[in-house]
Amino acid sequence: MVNEPEARQVRLIPPWWTATVVAFLSILTLLFAGLGLGFSGAMATASLALAVATGGCLVAACSTLTRRRPRRAALDTRADGTVVIDSPVLASVGLLVSWGGLLVACGIYAWVAVTDFDENESPGMTLIAVLAALGTVPDLVRLARGRLYRWRLTLAGDGITYRGYRTSVHAAWGQVRRVEIQRRGPAGVRVEMKDGSFVVPAAAFTVPSEQMLDEIRARARR
Repeated sequence: MVNEPEARQVRLIPPWWTATVVAFLSILTLLFAGLGLGFSGAMATASLALAVATGGCLVAACSTLTRRRPRRAALDTRADGTVVIDSPVLASVGLLVSWGGLLVACGIYAWVAVTDFDENESPGMTLIAVLAALGTVPDLVRLARGRLYRWRLTLAGDGITYRGYRTSVHAAWGQVRRVEIQRRGPAGVRVEMKDGSFVVPAAAFTVPSEQMLDEIRARARR
């Protein structure tokens, strides 16, 4: 049984971190766009695809990190009392667009490497893009099988359900042992259960982690 005081709002994502991430992604997007305009043929298309990839990440980051988080946000409450908290649509769409851009760039680089390696004006970038794309193959398989998830926290009468990226976990309220704010690695709400734990990342949601914490605790006490 969870019985703890209401959480005080704290800054889990420092401004310098948000500024660093947004600046880094912005610079990469402009860099790849510039390379795309400077190159010609397939390499130009590949560079522009990488600009789309980093631009998608930038959109996803801005949709969550830069959005103002109110102290108490309006929650999507269903007729049966179930509360559903979703990540912003732009976060998921941005990441999917980014993934698509990366795969397109990798496909072009691979094609050029096989058919006309001399046209490759950036072999180092080709290697990085190919390795990054190969690293996403397991997730592509999971996506095709419907096991790659948009970030969502569901608080229902029968328990708590969290889905996000590769994670999908459900626990009855009686299994929840402890709920607390985790400040790093990643920052968010840590839920400890009888047979494990998971973290609801603050960066994936616009609803404050402290509010999610209070909602979870209130239901776990019942």
